[in-house]
Amino acid sequence: GNIWKCLYPADLDYLGNDPQLYAALTPWGTPWYELQNNTELNDYSAFSQFVNILNNSSNAAFPCEIKKVFNIDRYIQYLAMDVVTGNWDGGAYNKNNFYLIFNDRTRRLEYLPYDLDNTLGVDWLGVDWSQQNIYNWDGSNNLILYNRIMNTNEFRTLYAHYVDTFSQYLISDAFTAHAQSLRDLITPSALADPYRTLDYAFDDADFLNALDSAWGGHVDQGILTYLQARTTSIASQLQ
Repeated sequence: GNIWKCLYPADLDYLGNDPQLYAALTPWGTPWYELQNNTELNDYSAFSQFVNILNNSSNAAFPCEIKKVFNIDRYIQYLAMDVVTGNWDGGAYNKNNFYLIFNDRTRRLEYLPYDLDNTLGVDWLGVDWSQQNIYNWDGSNNLILYNRIMNTNEFRTLYAHYVDTFSQYLISDAFTAHAQSLRDLITPSALADPYRTLDYAFDDADFLNALDSAWGGHVDQGILTYLQARTTSIASQLQ
């Protein structure tokens, strides 16, 4: 199936009925929605159909129609994890860093995020992501996919369920032990790597304390500290 790489500013807004409109380039010369395979056919029809339903279906028809062309349940899981972990550089906030993949078996599009480095307290925008409103995650960006989910009771309720489930797991003893085991697993290699400390001077002590301690101007919280603050904030917001 076709795979589209979606880069900033991939807002999924409706551009018109002609599928080739979605093959257009940004002002700086890169495709918003770059077809990664089957390029000789260059067929954007499934992508165009998805965007048309997303933008133009009525509120009453939307839940049924979107399920026909998009794996909405799996997307809501990804969205919930983005919001819990503070991934602001993805499709739900920064219009960036995701694939849409046409599943030949189900005849629906699948959402797949990638490049998840700006998470768990990492910030370059001056925002405390542990406190960001889960029902206004995209802020002033007014992104169509996020907002249609928030305005559809069935999807909004499912989203709240996943947010609650994921946040509770990420502050559990089981997850803390898992995070510590991963740190211990990679510590010998990380400390032996002569290039690692060249990345923002992230020294050995910073690495060893990263689960619990802030580091540098763009990491205000340790990983577990961020998750504790995020879960407390989520508990006060959940509906």
